[in-house]
Amino acid sequence: WVMVFERNYWGDVASRSVTDSIPIPPRRGNILSDDGQLMASSVPQYTLFMDFMVSDRDELRRMKAQERRDTLLEKHMTEICEGLHRILPDKSAEDFRRTFERGRAHKSRYCKIYPKRVSYAQYKEIKKLPVLCLSENVGGFFTESNIERKKIFGSLARRTLGDVYAKVDSAKNGIELAYDEYLRGEPGLGHKKKVNNEHLTIVDVPAKDGMDVLTTLNVEIQDIAEKALLDVLHKQNEVHGGDARTGVVIVMEVATGDIKAIVNMNR
Repeated sequence: WVMVFERNYWGDVASRSVTDSIPIPPRRGNILSDDGQLMASSVPQYTLFMDFMVSDRDELRRMKAQERRDTLLEKHMTEICEGLHRILPDKSAEDFRRTFERGRAHKSRYCKIYPKRVSYAQYKEIKKLPVLCLSENVGGFFTESNIERKKIFGSLARRTLGDVYAKVDSAKNGIELAYDEYLRGEPGLGHKKKVNNEHLTIVDVPAKDGMDVLTTLNVEIQDIAEKALLDVLHKQNEVHGGDARTGVVIVMEVATGDIKAIVNMNR
């Protein structure tokens, strides 16, 4: 009976209980200025979801769990929405309430409750709210994490630092591409196992994090060079009626040959 009639069900249970050969991504190395200040770093970002429906093979048990989840949401709805608005102020508490009510009405399993990704600090605050602090099986709240590459000083030295394709961790240009083999690191290997209704990742081979790259760029000199080039381009075109389309500034420390700033801009 187990091997034939319930084969598919127990196969699903097995696949949910243990998953082998899960790649463990390494942390990409940082890019630093000449005095060790962070210029580019990888930070986790989270997308927030809500599952309004309970799954259980036993229908009676499922109905009881569903009623418990609905009751919890209804009881703490105001606290949840006001708490989310306090942490994510660009969306009102009333908008959060409408999102929850719409998701419940459509019996959504994958309701995105906030359109943007949130930081790790915001995620930790959100996990303190009623219901959202519970496990996914009980409360229905879950997230999808994504590592984003952030330039700490905004657009400063943007072209020189370069960019990466976040989803595939592939460098596009700049220092990110030139030193990709050092920044990338080596992935590890693990497997997932369900323990006490929680899916845990068991590390078999730990990931080797990427190396940091210490550049010769100086943040202050880079900032001054960018502003100076912008001013010159503006004066050439707006004040003197010129037709300057591009500009380049390179600042070298002649005693060492170190490049302290490099700027490329177009009109």
